[in-house]
Amino acid sequence: MKRHITKKKRFKGIEKGALAIACVFICAGTWMTIRPFEMVVHHSGSGRVGLGPAPRPEHVTKNGARLYGVGCILIGLGLGIIAFYPRRH
Repeated sequence: MKRHITKKKRFKGIEKGALAIACVFICAGTWMTIRPFEMVVHHSGSGRVGLGPAPRPEHVTKNGARLYGVGCILIGLGLGIIAFYPRRH
């Protein structure tokens, strides 16, 4: 009887860190999607270095917060897939 032995992948430190960050993005995105809240988002711009007026803060509604949450989930999933994807040697 022949056994098929698979080689287990060992995660390196950077991959473990990427998976941890991916979990944070997925959890935060899920929270924002399930329990959205209105918020004010400050965007960085040229106003901080004195080249022009500072950008106005953006008012985000509950539907906009859900959109940000879905975006966080997708970023987390993408980062997790990249961390799991085997590299060529």
